[in-house]
Amino acid sequence: MIVFKTFFKVVKEYKYAILLYTLILFFFAIFNLEVNNNNIGFTAEKPNILIVNNDYESKIIDNLYNYLEQNSNIKNIENDKDKINDALFYRDINYLIIIPKNFTDYILNNKETKIYVKTTKDANSKYMDMLLNRYLKLINIYKNDYDNVDNLISKINSILKEESHIEVSSNIKVNNLLKTTIYYNFANYSLLASCLFVISTVLNSFKQEMINKRIIVSSCNYKKHNKNLFLAALSFSVIIWIIYVFISLILIKEAMFSWYGLLYMFNSFVFMVCALALSFLLGTIINLKEAINGIVNVIALGSSFLCGAFVPSKYLPEFVINISKLLPSYYFINNNEFISQIETFNFNSLTKYFINIFVIIIFIILFIILNNLVSKNKRKTN
Repeated sequence: MIVFKTFFKVVKEYKYAILLYTLILFFFAIFNLEVNNNNIGFTAEKPNILIVNNDYESKIIDNLYNYLEQNSNIKNIENDKDKINDALFYRDINYLIIIPKNFTDYILNNKETKIYVKTTKDANSKYMDMLLNRYLKLINIYKNDYDNVDNLISKINSILKEESHIEVSSNIKVNNLLKTTIYYNFANYSLLASCLFVISTVLNSFKQEMINKRIIVSSCNYKKHNKNLFLAALSFSVIIWIIYVFISLILIKEAMFSWYGLLYMFNSFVFMVCALALSFLLGTIINLKEAINGIVNVIALGSSFLCGAFVPSKYLPEFVINISKLLPSYYFINNNEFISQIETFNFNSLTKYFINIFVIIIFIILFIILNNLVSKNKRKTN
């Protein structure tokens, strides 16, 4: 109990740092809500799309062009990766379709292939998802029934004309999920920074010579002391997590009071435990209190930039994304992005979500093992 009280006594000294990280998250969330509220109304405009064809010109692709042209505005943008990413970022296009090489041959010969897409994840892009998937689904259904491509295309077009026209009536749900995703992505920085800085600093305070000697001569054994220290740090982390979740419940209640909200909260809770484990590892490794602030900023800011907390990962270079996969923040943020795209709730649709959770748990176990090894090595040295 003494360790527990002492832990929170030291935490009080850093209440302004905790408040700062919370205010940063709060004001960022308010700014995000204001920006997105201006775009919440749906206008009956055709989506702007770009098609990059890496295959040869074929009747199937020409027909796909004609079908999409009837329901969208096909933009003409130079096939340059940076220019295309800029067009997506500035909403000049809502949807990018990349047709791979040999697409037509693979379709006609029953080989597996797929069209790659990049979207702005708004209502227009969801509409384009439905249009494209409907066309591809019809090809896969009827391609084995017709030897002649012209007959296949004729059949597909006749069905498309018969089917009712798809209309997007509201994008309120999409906007709420988008705002929630952005909020929790940014929470990656606040959770990491607050947990790493405070817990590492407090642990470092317990390693001061006079305090350490008192711990050694006290009746409290080493294992009990570490257990109480961990429980105190866990309590602090849970309090921080509850505060951040409470802010999201107030600001984005439509999304948070749903199954989506539960997924966001559980994802952030697991990541909070990961931040706690990493904090213990840093607290064990670092001996200089003055160095903690710099190291925390490098880890919290670095992982947030690399993993897409500040800038969406779809706009980051591929080599940056590959590096970010070595960090737990990547899987936390990737899960937030994935949640906003879920349409049905079942085991199959949530497989990717639980895989990311599992990877974060592996990081937790890894940090605990490393902390035990470093701690054991330091005890032997001392």
